Formats: sequence, structure tokens, C-alpha cells
Amino acid sequence: MTPQLTLLGVAEAAMAPALETALAALPGPALRLCRVGGLLGVAQGAPRTAFPAGRSAMFKRLHAVQRRLEIACQMGPFLPADPAAALCPASEFAALIEAAAPALGAALAREGGRHQWQVTLRWAPEAILAARRDAVRRLAASERPKDVADAVAAILAEARTERAAALRAALLPLVVALSPEDVSGGEGETSLTILVPAGGEAAIEAGLGAMPPALTQGMSCDLTGPLPPLSFSAFRVVEEEAGRLHGAWRLLGLPARADGRSLARRWREVAGALHPDRAGGSATGFAAASEAHRLLRGALPADGEGLAQQDLATRAARRIILPELAA
Repeated sequence: MTPQLTLLGVAEAAMAPALETALAALPGPALRLCRVGGLLGVAQGAPRTAFPAGRSAMFKRLHAVQRRLEIACQMGPFLPADPAAALCPASEFAALIEAAAPALGAALAREGGRHQWQVTLRWAPEAILAARRDAVRRLAASERPKDVADAVAAILAEARTERAAALRAALLPLVVALSPEDVSGGEGETSLTILVPAGGEAAIEAGLGAMPPALTQGMSCDLTGPLPPLSFSAFRVVEEEAGRLHGAWRLLGLPARADGRSLARRWREVAGALHPDRAGGSATGFAAASEAHRLLRGALPADGEGLAQQDLATRAARRIILPELAA
């Protein structure tokens, strides 16, 4: 079996000695570093099995990766790979980093100094109901059991929605970006993933302190981090099949030869026609066209003579894709 690596991310090449020492001191597979100019690719040996047996072993493996990412981002600018799309053959590691080095370097300079945190608020649902005791008693005396249960659930959902909105409003002016949706772990919890400059914990605490006291009474808060910007600007290792690239080309109706600029023009036309908010638009068609655009954006040269459709097979290889970066 071909040896596989799990990419952890990229850093500045000058960090190599200190970063290797710090990461090697943590439990986990052997490290592999690759220097390309001023860029340093960081990877570790991939496990032989994709999914370890048992939840305990799986969480242990994920925790080991997370600990290394936590340390890496605290040592200096670090741009992470998406753990769900980070595998590559060891023999291709250097070539992958080298091919994507300009884009990775630019993304590292812009995003690598930002840290991701998860902010979780917790409260006792019983306290919410106690504050509405009279309303709950009236319901219990006059309604059927199912109606009472539905009303209680509505009260708790309203409290959760109110606290989630207050958390978002308090943090929004103070952070670089935050997750588009709140994550709830139940009736008494809400959570946000946020992006702040390195050392931005004070901004998080200031935002939490600005929340309305009536909502924060009896509430606890957990901060999990820092991590590099995994949810916002992690890069992915992908391997596209030639058939998928040809299908994307046909779907967007590109000419016989295209480059990044002609793809962008065609994408604007197709997106405008298919957008679900427009008359005659299609959510399904828009999603398919968006995926086609994503596939070809990583395969076509930026400009120049472009690439002929019959030459797409030369682009059907493993490569690194960067997402749209946070503002």
C-alpha cells in the first residue's frame, strides 16, 4: 500500500525548527515537513484505517490532530488543511505544496494570523420555566397534556433563540467573521464559531460582557480554542476525475478553449439566470452550476491561451483547492 500523509497545513518556512520540535513533542504520527521557498508544508503520517474501531479510538485520533493544530497556530501564522480532505500519497506531498505555493502563500499572509474559537453559552431550562411559572401553571390547569408540552417547548425555544441572537449581536462588531448559523446542543445551549485576530480573546470577553444582564443571569460560558481558521479558510486536497471536469464544462456551456477569465464571465451569466431569487431560477440548477464553476476554477489557467476541452485530462489530478477567504 502506498504510504499516505495527512496534511496539517502550511506555515512560514522560518518556523520549521521550532514548529517541528513543538509538534513532535505531542502524541501522534511522525511529522513530515516540506520547504518551498518561504513556505513550509506540514503533514503527518496517515493512519492505515480510515475509521478506527470504537468511538473512543476515533475521538482520540481527532483530538491528537486538534492538539497539533492548536500548538501550530499559537507559534505563528498557520493556514490549516481541512481534516476531512487532507489525505495525499507521501510521494506527492512536495509536488502538491509546490504547485499551490503562490496561492497558499497569499492565503497564509492574509488568514494565517487569525484564530478560530467556539463560544458556547449554557443555562438551566428549569430556570427559564421558573421565571414563567404563572404562565406554565395556567397552561397546566386549562390545557391538554400535549398542548402543555408544546407550550413549554415553545417557551424554551424562544429563550434559546433570544440568547443566540443576543450572542451574535454582541460578538458581530468585534470579530472578523462568525459562523452563519448558531449550533444548539439542546434546550439550554447555543454555540457560535468565530474568527478573531491572534490574541483576540479580550474582544470575545468584551462582547460577552456587553450582553443584556437579564439574559446572562445564571448562564455559563465555555471558550474552545484557539485553532487556526478551520471553519473559514482551510484548504482541501481534491482529486477530480476527467469525466466530472468534462461534465462541468458542458453544463456551463464553455467554448472549445477557456481560461479563468472566460469561466468567470460565463459563470456570472449562468448564475444570474439560475439564481433562485430570480424569476425562472432554480435552486437545484444553481447548485449544480456552482459546483461546476468550483471544479473548473481550480483546473483552468488564470488567463492567456487557456485550456482546450480535450486537454482536461491533464488537469484530472490531485491538487490543493482554497476556499473563498474571509473578508
